[in-house]
Amino acid sequence: MLILLDENLLSKKLKKPFIDTGYSVQNVEDMGWRSVKDKELLAFHYFFSKL
Repeated sequence: MLILLDENLLSKKLKKPFIDTGYSVQNVEDMGWRSVKDKELLAFHYFFSKL
């Protein structure tokens, strides 16, 4: 499962419990998508989650 966190949720403390249980966790800053708007962001997420 891919979890994408909003740019307001950049905390490593928030990511750690998911990572520790085997999830791949990224936030928009990690992906280089910080200025992307909601509808386009969902499309990016959908596309990259299929890779």
